[in-house]
Amino acid sequence: MQEVLKQISPSKEERAQFSKTINSFLQKLNAQLKDGKALLGGSGSKDTWLAGSKDADIFIQFDFNKYASNSDQLSEVLEKHLKKAFPKLKIERFHGSRDYFNVQYENITFEVIPILKIKKSEEAVNITDISPLHSIWVNKHTVNMKDDIRLAKKFCWAYGLYGAESYIRGFSGYVIEILIAYYGSFGKLLQASLKWKEKDLAMLVAR
Repeated sequence: MQEVLKQISPSKEERAQFSKTINSFLQKLNAQLKDGKALLGGSGSKDTWLAGSKDADIFIQFDFNKYASNSDQLSEVLEKHLKKAFPKLKIERFHGSRDYFNVQYENITFEVIPILKIKKSEEAVNITDISPLHSIWVNKHTVNMKDDIRLAKKFCWAYGLYGAESYIRGFSGYVIEILIAYYGSFGKLLQASLKWKEKDLAMLVAR
């Protein structure tokens, strides 16, 4: 188990390079933002990423009072800021519940998502607004379980079960984190999975 963890856990050097690139990207983008703030999300903010990962989620929290009633404009607002912050880079726009963007910066692919800054889930206008609250919850409930999460993610990936995309119908990273928090360890998760019924799996992969 420890040998596997050495292989899938980011090294000190990889962590240092990751942080350097993330901070550089955030600094450039935040310098252009007036009514929002860019912050790291996803597995990067929860320290549950796997060695070799070359992507990062960035959430742009826009002022709730200013944009809550017209949050459908956030993608257009963000696109303008991205083009100013990275004038020489290709900004790819993708359709979603709110359109989001991909930016290749140095050696990392950044997925940049516009959201409203909220303090509680009930304030969310769009499901993506809740994303930073996910990170807070995971970090609070998995303080000593980061390695277990990495093992579970690598296990699911090895068996083609990692990813919530419709063509995969697997487990999202967030669902895996919740499962580890609930069961307490990777080993206990595996034991519990032996008793899952088909309806349980259907519910989990739908998340």
